[in-house]
Amino acid sequence: MSAPWTLRGGQVVRFEWFHGPTEAFEAMGLRDYGDVGETEVAAASAIAAWNQLDLEAFMLGWHPDAEWRPAFPEGTQGAGAVFRGHGGIREAWHNARSAWSLYQVEPHEIRPVGESLLVLGRIHARGKASSIEIDSAWSAVLEFRDGAVSSAWDWLDHQSALRAVGLSE
Repeated sequence: MSAPWTLRGGQVVRFEWFHGPTEAFEAMGLRDYGDVGETEVAAASAIAAWNQLDLEAFMLGWHPDAEWRPAFPEGTQGAGAVFRGHGGIREAWHNARSAWSLYQVEPHEIRPVGESLLVLGRIHARGKASSIEIDSAWSAVLEFRDGAVSSAWDWLDHQSALRAVGLSE
């Protein structure tokens, strides 16, 4: 089962269960998903768990020795910070959840590039204290080991991720 979210104006307007990742990817309007592989399913599952606020499901996709460089804005221990291992990943999760009342990731494209997985999309976030809203491009480059994310680096633009995997568009 897969469950993508549809967001408008930072609000969930549709949540629907599908019988498999291919059907879910099509419903999300992902382009060029082709033969959906294990890494694409893992990335989509992690994003779904993030959006559902399900820390334990989110953690299932991370290798015990993983490193995450999140794109969280300054002040939430994100931009430039590196979180290592399951403890670090949990710390990053809690940092984001304590600063943002809403932080949703909307993937538009998930595709393998060499040994990496490229994810392009948008984020929708709202600050807890300030109520400031962010609607921004978002991207990530993931690497996998033993079927789990071993490295994740994300940005608040698409060009940085494209450059990281050697692409221009």
